[in-house]
Amino acid sequence: MRRAFKEATEHAKLREAEIELARREKYFRTLTENSLDIVCIMDREGKLLYTSPSVKNVLGYTPEEMRGENAFTRVHAEDLSRAREALQLALDHPERMVKVQVRYKNQAGEWRRLELVGKNQLADPEIAGIVANCRDVTDRWRAEEDLRDSERQYRLLFHSNPNPVWVFDLETQAFLEVNEAAIQHYGYSRKEFWQ
Repeated sequence: MRRAFKEATEHAKLREAEIELARREKYFRTLTENSLDIVCIMDREGKLLYTSPSVKNVLGYTPEEMRGENAFTRVHAEDLSRAREALQLALDHPERMVKVQVRYKNQAGEWRRLELVGKNQLADPEIAGIVANCRDVTDRWRAEEDLRDSERQYRLLFHSNPNPVWVFDLETQAFLEVNEAAIQHYGYSRKEFWQ
């Protein structure tokens, strides 16, 4: 009777562990399937071992299409050396998080900017790969590029204006910027404007 009780107890514990494992798997699967980021695992050569389902929403490919492919296949030629250097850095320094930004061709043939943050987990037998979180930062990059273009245009217009122009702080009345025409017109040096 004791033996039957012991077996029933062990069976119940095993069943509880299976239920907990299934619950955790569902939890993490839900996280990766509904994430805006792509989670991938690659081997030391860059071959994709796993790609989360979110790759379909971000790049248009299915995880099955990506599996077994080299991660560098769709990286823009100008970004390829930087991407390979990041992989090598992860291989050489498994304790470090490695970050790189590359252009990656989506299924529609458009270039998307991906920011990858990865860590070498090759020594972990449960993972046995380099895990990377990939985020599409194309819109952010475009906004930053637009801002840089706007600033360049402002500076060009400001500095090439033939009329004296300056910018000053309304509270302190201190000059923040003066163009060459103001310096020539008023006869002060740029340094004298700041005083």
